[in-house]
Amino acid sequence: IRPTRHTTFMAPHLGNSGGTGYTLKVVSAEDATEVTINSNVSTINTGEFLQVELPGMSDMSSIHCDPPCTAFLATKGASGSVGETMVSIIPTDSMYTAVHFRTVAISVMGHYVSITAEGEGPYDDILLDGQPLSSERWTVLEGFSSTWLSIPSGSHWLESSSGRLLAAYVYGHTGKYGGGYGHTVWPGES
Repeated sequence: IRPTRHTTFMAPHLGNSGGTGYTLKVVSAEDATEVTINSNVSTINTGEFLQVELPGMSDMSSIHCDPPCTAFLATKGASGSVGETMVSIIPTDSMYTAVHFRTVAISVMGHYVSITAEGEGPYDDILLDGQPLSSERWTVLEGFSSTWLSIPSGSHWLESSSGRLLAAYVYGHTGKYGGGYGHTVWPGES
């Protein structure tokens, strides 16, 4: 149960996910939920969803809901199909300072992590497997930053040495016919 009557999400950029754009889906749990996506306002009711197509491989998007809602991000495949890579977006009030995560065991075409961080640069306090991410390309929107990078298969550790809040999304490709995978990284999972 959330102590607030609103939810804010920063939808990450899932770089190199092989898609042609994104589909953002917001689901309401209450009537008259006001949803603002990148300054565009809509109202949805209990059990309804708002689906927005984001062209190209857009950078971060901001989502604000009042009352609370749930949000998902999926890439669109080359054929325009939705859901090749899909993640649940972590609300900004549920972000964390450190997390252990793993890639799936099988991947022919690569693994990636998208990271959303509270605040703007410098980013040398954000460490992936002990290495600072200060040299990565970061996108800034509404007081949050996001980047993505290729990672090797296996176990990884993401942390902020300064206590900055983070969120991580792992995704990749399982081969020409296997499609993609994606999952949201939550503390306590490994």
